[in-house]
Amino acid sequence: MTTAEIYEIIGYAGSLLVAVSLTMKSILKLRIYNLIGALLFTVYGILIGAYPVLAVNGFITIVNIYYLIDLFNTHEKFDLIEIISKNDGLLQKFVETYNEDIRKFFPKFNSGLLSELKCIMIFRNLIPTGFLLYKLTEPNTAFIEVDYVTPDYRDLKNGKFLFINESDFFKTNGIKKVITQSYHSSHKKYLLNVGFVENNGAYSLEIT
Repeated sequence: MTTAEIYEIIGYAGSLLVAVSLTMKSILKLRIYNLIGALLFTVYGILIGAYPVLAVNGFITIVNIYYLIDLFNTHEKFDLIEIISKNDGLLQKFVETYNEDIRKFFPKFNSGLLSELKCIMIFRNLIPTGFLLYKLTEPNTAFIEVDYVTPDYRDLKNGKFLFINESDFFKTNGIKKVITQSYHSSHKKYLLNVGFVENNGAYSLEIT
């Protein structure tokens, strides 16, 4: 492989990553992919002596780094609200808006479960970002039917808040262990990153 071909690969890789970044619903992922793409373009500009390419993408790289630092350092206020009324307007509207995406991750979900299961909603800076549907299956154990987070907030923070920072919610309700199943690869990855342990296709977490 010639030097020119290597340079071309770097340029094409940068183009691809920048293009892919524009398809990301998550702002965090968009920034990360765009950063890597712009960084590759910066290197490409240096290698071929294209200083306008270097200048523009160097600037984009700096901007992405700045906003990523800001994203990681921004303090967010989380709230957990237990939904008592199954006809709660906010919950109904939330489910209606994200129904298709919810079913992608939880194919067994249907609106009837809202009246059958216990429900809590998660808020970040007063914005509803997810909800949990669960039922008590045996003493001190809860089975989670749905643990949904909206696309813009899939960064593990909801899960860590719910299962780690706010574990007192489960303890207060006598829950010492939560169990769930997963039907989507990214959801499985999320569960493992939060601390769930896989065993024969089921995922469990001890509440501490």
